[in-house]
Amino acid sequence: MPRLPLNDLIVHKKTPLLTLELHNAALGAPEETVETYIFTDNIRQHFVEVLETVAVGRGQGYWVGAEYGSGKTHFLATLTALLSDFSDELWSKVEDDEIRRYQTRLKDRRLFPVILSLRGEASADTANPRSLMDVLLEKGFRPALRRAGLEKKVRLTMAQDLIHWYDERSAADKASIDAYIQQKTGSSVSELVENDDQETIAQTLTAYLAEKQVQAIITTSVKDRLAGIYRQIIAQGYAGVLIIIDEYEGWANIHVNNLEARAKDEDLLETLGYLLFKELGLVVHTIVASQSDRPTKLKGGQEGDRFINLALLASKDERDYDIIASRRVRGLNPQRYPEITDGLTEKTVP
Repeated sequence: MPRLPLNDLIVHKKTPLLTLELHNAALGAPEETVETYIFTDNIRQHFVEVLETVAVGRGQGYWVGAEYGSGKTHFLATLTALLSDFSDELWSKVEDDEIRRYQTRLKDRRLFPVILSLRGEASADTANPRSLMDVLLEKGFRPALRRAGLEKKVRLTMAQDLIHWYDERSAADKASIDAYIQQKTGSSVSELVENDDQETIAQTLTAYLAEKQVQAIITTSVKDRLAGIYRQIIAQGYAGVLIIIDEYEGWANIHVNNLEARAKDEDLLETLGYLLFKELGLVVHTIVASQSDRPTKLKGGQEGDRFINLALLASKDERDYDIIASRRVRGLNPQRYPEITDGLTEKTVP
C-alpha cells in the first residue's frame, strides 16, 4: 500500500492564544478552554490528585509552581471549569479518557469558584497597606457572588454583619441607632448603605455598641469569618468552595521585608488550604499559583503538607512543553484514520 504524504495525514489546528485571561477562560469560555487542553502524563497525575480529593469530599491546598509561559493559567482555568460545571456539554470536550471518567463521581460535588489574580494588586504603600484577606474578599469573593447572583444572600464583611444585626432590631432600637449615626456622620444608615460606605458603617455601629454597652455577636477572626462565608455559600446548594489565587509571587515580593504582613498572608493561606478542613471539616480547595516555591510554613510537617506541590514543566517533565506545543498546533486527520491505523499495524507486524 503506497504511503500517503504527511499533509494528508496531519491537519493544522487553529492558532492558540498565547495569553489567556483566567476569569474568561475558566468561566466565560469554558468549553473552548477544556477542549484545547492537552493532558500529558505528568499533568494527568496533577488533575487526578485534585479530582480525587474533591471526589472523596476532602479539603486541601495545592501549590502550582510554574515559570512564566509554562501554561499555569490554562491549567487553573481548566480545573476551575471542570470543578464548577459537570454538564455533558463541558465534560464531553475533555480529550483524556481517565479524566473524563471523573464526571460521574463528581456530579454531586459542584464547587463555588472564587478566582483572584494578584497581578497589579500588590502596593508598596506602607502607610495604607491592604491585607490579602481584604483583597480576597473584595476582588475574589465579591465578584464571584455577583456572578452567581448571591451577593444579597452571603455576607462577607463585618460591616455587612453589623447591618444584618441592625436590620433585626426593633423599630425603637433602630430609631436610637439612626439618631446616633446621624449625629456622628451627618448621614442616615440607609444613606451609608446606599453609598456602600462600609467602613463608616462598621466604625459607627461598633462605636454605638461600645458606648451603649450592647453586645452583638459579630465574627472577627479570619478563620471564623471564612467559615461563616463558607456556610452561607453551602446553604445555596454547593458542595464546597474552590479558591484560585494566581500571581502570588508578585504580592509576596512586596512583603518580603515586612515580617508581620508576610506572616498574616501565610496564616491566611494555611487557614484556607489546611485548617478549615482539618479543624472544622469544611470542604475548601485552595490552589495558589506562583513562580516561587511554597513558604516553609505551608510545606507542613509530621501531619502532611499544608499545600501539595503541583509542579508544571519541572526538570523531569521538560518534554511536556514539546508535547503540548505540537499537539496544540497539529493533529491527525480523522478522515485518514483507516490509513493511519493500517500504517501503524504494518509497522508492528514482524
